[in-house]
Amino acid sequence: MTQENRRSLRRRCAACAFALAASSVFLVQSAAAQEFPSKPVTLVVPFPPGSGPDFIARIISEKVSPKLGQPILVESRPGVGGLAGANVVARAVPDGHTLLVAPNTVAISSHVLPKGSGGGVDVLKDLVPIIKAASPPLVLVTNPQLGVKTPADLIAAAKRNPGLAYASAGNGSPQHFAGELFKRATGVDMLHVPYKGQTPSVTETLGGQVKVLFVALSGVMGHIRSGKLVPLAVAEKQRTPIMPELPTLAEFGIKGVEVDAWRAA
Repeated sequence: MTQENRRSLRRRCAACAFALAASSVFLVQSAAAQEFPSKPVTLVVPFPPGSGPDFIARIISEKVSPKLGQPILVESRPGVGGLAGANVVARAVPDGHTLLVAPNTVAISSHVLPKGSGGGVDVLKDLVPIIKAASPPLVLVTNPQLGVKTPADLIAAAKRNPGLAYASAGNGSPQHFAGELFKRATGVDMLHVPYKGQTPSVTETLGGQVKVLFVALSGVMGHIRSGKLVPLAVAEKQRTPIMPELPTLAEFGIKGVEVDAWRAA
């Protein structure tokens, strides 16, 4: 990611952070006539440090803490497709001092994973959304060792090697959905390898343990620029202004692989 793109992302997240502060105060004060915050606020991130949600949570912490006059702590609780962290927040005292910063994975996981996963939290019933903080585009990238440059090359490689593995940020994640939609649209047989978040999935793809990855562009811009990962296409309706030279999958004739990977609090 270029310095200008990083600054732009920080500005957008900062604006969302101020909205989060205002919304949190409003919600809590409308529920109980007491001073808020009366103690440090905890932002639970249900994915590992270094992930997209972790990055956003730290921007919120930096920008909102001075406004509230209390420390805002970022706590990582990864696991079970984001449901482990969601369960922590759902079971916390509902006084506005424990919030979740997570991608839409958590809204999907409780419906696609076995019943009772992550402590049995029901994201739609047990949590109340406040803001949409970011929506990074998803991209399809490969390790250079695979030797492909386009989606057509990847399809040909997958047909030569049935069961070719692709990585994602976990079961039920937008990256997982993008991979399965790609398989359905192209008719290839690929093996899904889920990780506990985006960061380990990127690390394993860089190391060549898995050579295909659907991932949020913001998490791999540096690796693309350095040539460590090869970008094939965007899994969005339109090209992204962050990397306008990268075509969409639809431009290659691969229809229906359009997935929104939003992050919210």
